[in-house]
Amino acid sequence: MHIFTLYFLDSGDYQARALPWSTPDYDYIKQSQIDWFLNTSSHIQPIERPFQPDGTKDLGHVWQRRSTRSSRQSADRFLAKPNAIMWFHIPLPEAYDAADKDTTDGGDLDVGDQLDGEGSSKHNGGFFNKGIKQAFAESSSASSAMQTAEVKVLSHGHCHVTDRCRRVDGIWCALENVQLTTGCALMGVRPTPGTASWDSTDGFGFIRFRTMGRLLRPTRG
Repeated sequence: MHIFTLYFLDSGDYQARALPWSTPDYDYIKQSQIDWFLNTSSHIQPIERPFQPDGTKDLGHVWQRRSTRSSRQSADRFLAKPNAIMWFHIPLPEAYDAADKDTTDGGDLDVGDQLDGEGSSKHNGGFFNKGIKQAFAESSSASSAMQTAEVKVLSHGHCHVTDRCRRVDGIWCALENVQLTTGCALMGVRPTPGTASWDSTDGFGFIRFRTMGRLLRPTRG
């Protein structure tokens, strides 16, 4: 059964030089890639949400099957595509937009440290609004108020000394430091193992995100 989707796109490296001596800008997601994503997403079949494993059905008599599949009422369950995460190297410009607000305390939904400058291309190919925000988890028959994006998290590399995750217009944009010794040394920081987690609900039930790295600035004295 298809219960989760991972998308991987090639965001390239640099655009073609306008002039032989000019400095090229970072590359961006092209329209052909937007079309591919929307077509691929449209062929993913919905499943019953929130997803509930079949218990011990495949184990026969070895385990005693629970008498009920879920404590949720059937009215709370619905059909939608599985959650999805997408990874490509160069972040979108929207990754640096203002963060959504936490409805519980009014704070920014923005976790981690950004020590690089903005790493996106100066050219916006429109992937966030023309692609990510147009591929819905729910069927087209659902009301617009109930429709949410299939892709919940956009994950990027590129920014070597940033480990920040910010929710923008309902989409978590994660910038993951790649823990390169040279990149961190230039900024006077060092990567160290660690964990951070935060919880969110978006109509699909309880979701937990985890990151497995953090940056420590050196102390003096």
